[in-house]
Amino acid sequence: PGTLGDNTPPNISMSYIAKEWNNKWEYPKIVVSTFTKYFKKFEEKYGRELKNYRASWPNWWASCNAAAAYEAGVNRYSSSDIMQGEKLHSVAGIINRDFDKYPKDEISRIYSKMLHTHESGWGANVSVLEPYSLQSRGQRFENASLVYQVSINSKKILEDSKKQFSIPGPSKDKHNITVFNTMSWKRSGIAEAVIPSSFIDGDRTIEIVDPDSGEKLPYQIIDNENYEKNIHDHHLGRTRLAVRVDDIPPLGFKTLDILESRVSKKQKPQMADSGGVIENKFYKLKFDQATGNIISLVDKESSKNIICNDSGYAFNQFIYETPSRKRNLGLIEFFSQDNVEAEVSGEFHYFEDSLKEKFKEYYNYPARDMELLRTSPDDQKLVSVKNGDIFSEITTMSSSKMFPEIKTTILLDNYFKRVIVKNYLFKLETLDAEAAYFVFPFNIKEPTIKMNCHGGHFEPEAEQLPGSAKDWYCIQKWMDIYDNNTDITWTPIEAPLVQLGEINTGRWLDKLEIKSATIISYLLNNYWITNTPPNQGGKLWFNYQFTSNNDTFDPVRSNKFGWDALNPIETYFDSGIITKKSESMGGLIADVPENVFIMGLKKSEIDNGIILRLLEVSGRGSEFYLEFCNNNIKEAYEVSPVEDFISKLEFNKQGVKLMVKPYELKTIKIYFT
Repeated sequence: PGTLGDNTPPNISMSYIAKEWNNKWEYPKIVVSTFTKYFKKFEEKYGRELKNYRASWPNWWASCNAAAAYEAGVNRYSSSDIMQGEKLHSVAGIINRDFDKYPKDEISRIYSKMLHTHESGWGANVSVLEPYSLQSRGQRFENASLVYQVSINSKKILEDSKKQFSIPGPSKDKHNITVFNTMSWKRSGIAEAVIPSSFIDGDRTIEIVDPDSGEKLPYQIIDNENYEKNIHDHHLGRTRLAVRVDDIPPLGFKTLDILESRVSKKQKPQMADSGGVIENKFYKLKFDQATGNIISLVDKESSKNIICNDSGYAFNQFIYETPSRKRNLGLIEFFSQDNVEAEVSGEFHYFEDSLKEKFKEYYNYPARDMELLRTSPDDQKLVSVKNGDIFSEITTMSSSKMFPEIKTTILLDNYFKRVIVKNYLFKLETLDAEAAYFVFPFNIKEPTIKMNCHGGHFEPEAEQLPGSAKDWYCIQKWMDIYDNNTDITWTPIEAPLVQLGEINTGRWLDKLEIKSATIISYLLNNYWITNTPPNQGGKLWFNYQFTSNNDTFDPVRSNKFGWDALNPIETYFDSGIITKKSESMGGLIADVPENVFIMGLKKSEIDNGIILRLLEVSGRGSEFYLEFCNNNIKEAYEVSPVEDFISKLEFNKQGVKLMVKPYELKTIKIYFT
């Protein structure tokens, strides 16, 4: 608005220029306008000529997520924690008919801070040019501190919400683990819990029992070595378990008993002499016994190797990238070049379009003709192979330029069809331009790709706006690669940026041609020259989950896999005992159509009503009754996202009649008696 640069304040000089022009010339007249008035006038005059697009809009600035890789990962954990904590507080309030413990103000403060933590810019305008200035340091660390505050406070909201389901009993000899399902479908899966280490000291061991069925549940002690570097593991002096749980009610909980066992067996994964193979009923994974490099991963149902062996990449291959020549950091260096003409008048700079090519290494960095040097570890070695009741796993160690420690563990889930990849890295800091990737080459010859975006999914290139980003994409919870016979759903936990087919950095694509089913996980970079950190270092985590199916794309299945991965079954250890069997399990709702997800559940911002947000994920509408267990409905309304009244809903005491359109996000408000 009259000042060079973006995010700048208005400049009254523009008004003086317009006034001078209008006094001198009869036509055309210059009008200084707000954006609203301008676009209303523009639409009034040219609206009939404008094209309408219905497509996704991947944006170039998404690459800045990788400029603060650690913070981006923390944000994804925080988003899960606050959403799950808010839901569990609401479920407890409805079941107990008491919202005195609902932390409304603290939740609001967390969401307010989140508006800042999800900003893609992590630094001052001179963050790269003057990385050690007070502006650069101050803005960077202020933004980062908000990320950490939100993470800590979101985790506390979640942990406090679990305590409301604890029912102390009279005995100190028995203990419980309560497992929580914050999704709107019945869930089974692997839950991770922590218990006092004294429970398994010496010859002591335990059994975990479902009190309703009496079944002894399989579990596995997770090595502390693998979790001492976990981003959110603060349970010092305790032992972490992975336990199989079944049929947790939607938006509900289930309590498991911990009993002292007379069997001396410790449920720890055992070192295995595997002959280069680990397997379960779902997958057979072959690996090099010296390096741990993956040779094949066979889906036993189809007998197909789902990893591509001729892509030019190894599975989960780490790649470090740096440009072959140093970059120019200041525009002043460009002004001094021959044939660069810039007229400087007061606060205004006027650049000709012909200078775009001259400035390509400043604004479009790295440039298309720039050589990018890429290296991968050459010292990878296999350090362990273990078989456990829950997971079978291999672990490798390696190093690379700027990364003196890279530790990878690949786990096969023995009860549910999924593969987990855990990467821990330690990075040295540098101000030189750099980027890093992990590569996942899958074996589908003519793939179609779907990516999860806000409220739906889209196909890259075919369903995106012209001119939008194609070098990289920021996905929400999953992406899907498939043909008519094979479907692979892949979820990144911390790092949302991906590139498709090959590394596209520096190509600035006008058209994306997907020639292979290779996913490039774009971990980090410091390529942009302003408003982002100039360097990154320290401990980093990049974890992934994926599964395969022997049919084509199913949006409900993919959405459930992604949401399950990023919103795991939560647990709470309690030293009391549930005395009434009927209280060992409970849920808020009955089953809902599989294609309708309850994304949000919270207390109203303005009164004692309950807000639910429902999303249709498959592209087909649904009409159904949303039924509540053991709660009588007094009133029900459809409202806007900010609780403005839309319509009154038909209901009975236990349920509300709903119609959800394809991909609709619907907000309803309910009052219980």
